Amino acid sequence: MKRYKTLYPWITPVIRGDSGFAVPELFELAETKETHYVIRLKANKRLAAKAEEWLAQIPDDNLHNGFRRLCLPKDINKKLIDTVRLQLIKIAGKIIRSGRYLTFKLSSHCLYQKEFKETLRRIQMLPRFG
Repeated sequence: MKRYKTLYPWITPVIRGDSGFAVPELFELAETKETHYVIRLKANKRLAAKAEEWLAQIPDDNLHNGFRRLCLPKDINKKLIDTVRLQLIKIAGKIIRSGRYLTFKLSSHCLYQKEFKETLRRIQMLPRFG
C-alpha cells in the first residue's frame, strides 16, 4: 500500500475479495491503512431480502447529501439541490460524441464554469467499484 500511495497519492485504494477472505484481520488492516474494502458475500435469499429491506429505507435525501459532500466544491455545497441543478446542469453547452469519447463543451460565458469543472474533477476522483 505504501508504494501505491507514494506513486498515486490522489487515488483511494480499494481491496476487493470474496467471502473466503472475509476475516477480521483483513478489515482491520484495510482500516489502519485508510483503504476501502469490498467483500462479496455468497448470495442467499435471506441476505437478499435484508438488502432490499435496507435499501428501501434509504431516503432520496441521502443521495443528495452524499453528492453534496463528495462532489460539490465548498462554495456551492450548502445550496439547495434545485439551485445546484440550475447552476451546474442547466448551462449553455453541448455534448459532442466522437468515437469512444463524449466531450462536454461549455459556453465561454458560463458563470459557473469553475464550479462545474471542480465538480467534474471531484466526481472523477471518486473510487470506482465493480
